[in-house]
Amino acid sequence: MHKSLMIGLATLALLGGCSSLPQAVRLDNSQPNHTYLQALGDKNQSQWVSWQGQIAQVENQSDFTILQIVLLQLDQYGEPINDQTPGRFIAHIHGFLEPTIYRKGRTIAVKGTIQPKTTLKIGNASRTVPTINVTSYYLWPQQSDPVIQPIYLNSYPAWTSWH
Repeated sequence: MHKSLMIGLATLALLGGCSSLPQAVRLDNSQPNHTYLQALGDKNQSQWVSWQGQIAQVENQSDFTILQIVLLQLDQYGEPINDQTPGRFIAHIHGFLEPTIYRKGRTIAVKGTIQPKTTLKIGNASRTVPTINVTSYYLWPQQSDPVIQPIYLNSYPAWTSWH
């Protein structure tokens, strides 16, 4: 693997202990946060994770919602720090999530337990990804566009004179 990807994966593994994570999705000290690669292993099922990322797809079922999430490192405002990712994961959330709110591109943090892996078809590629049974989640607020204020170089109209 590339060195920068390994560094990114190590950073993502530490994400569960970041103080910028919302309280609802933080793990306590007795719950070590497992990495993406650990979650792909068969012996870590039912172990806890707290991951964040960007929603790639929303699919509502009769009594739960399936989110495909691209695992990313986010800053304290829920904005991606970089575009390095080990891949996607599936989040199973009990209940209905409104797809116009929980839509593609929004950032979300989830806490839950590792379940059996899922195989996804993304375009023409098939990928095996971790599946998380979500116990709590946090949809990051959208960052509003910056307000652009006009800048006046002079505090008086141009047609006045100081004579």
